[in-house]
Amino acid sequence: ILIGADHCFLTLWDEARERAIPTAAYGVSNDLYRNMNIQPGEKTLTASALEAGHLLVVDDALDSPFVSRRITELFLTRSILAIPLISNEKKLGAVLLGFVQPHRFTPEEIIVSEQAANLVALALAKFQAVEQAQRRAEETETLRRAGVAISETLNLQEATTRILEQLAYVVPHDSASVQLLRDGELEIIGVEGWADPASILGVRFPVPGNNPNTVVIQTRKPCVIHDTYEAFPEFRTIVHASHIRSWLGVPLIVRN
Repeated sequence: ILIGADHCFLTLWDEARERAIPTAAYGVSNDLYRNMNIQPGEKTLTASALEAGHLLVVDDALDSPFVSRRITELFLTRSILAIPLISNEKKLGAVLLGFVQPHRFTPEEIIVSEQAANLVALALAKFQAVEQAQRRAEETETLRRAGVAISETLNLQEATTRILEQLAYVVPHDSASVQLLRDGELEIIGVEGWADPASILGVRFPVPGNNPNTVVIQTRKPCVIHDTYEAFPEFRTIVHASHIRSWLGVPLIVRN
């Protein structure tokens, strides 16, 4: 409204994966924008603006090194202002203001747009800080409940079940297991997320062995695998593990 743009897009930034997350749009369908499929390696204005660290003026988006032509054609946007949202050096996303017809942005339009984007960045930073505080509080409470639940029983199987129940509130997942080191092997003593738990209980992994469990035991540190098929091709053929595409293992250590 401030500069009469035809379209306005709000994009958040996933720092871990270094990719734009389409969040909201004005002038086009919100669903169309949010469900947009950004292809691997494809240039986005959000990434370009954050990389540059300053506002980008794109007079002709159909012929620009800052954005994929395919994306531009999806929304029929010809001229665009891309304003990075950065607060305390943290990359939050970008505001994109676009015109359907070729448009020459005036200095006044650029100043007003930057001022508005600064307000958006401050608001986003505040919302994220509140969400993080709430998440930490929820995680702390969940861990407290888990500790209480475990201390209420001396039965190993029951304690393991309670651990897995509480874990689901802290770390969303499709399946999980608890494994104990016994005679040079890790044995699964508790599971959650399998259709037939009985077929998984008792499964053993040799340590050392060609499995990520060995990495956890030997390094005594958490191990994250983003693509199991690439890191450990054996995951493809192990019946009870073929559905696992990303994996996190955390060592259980008591008195060293």
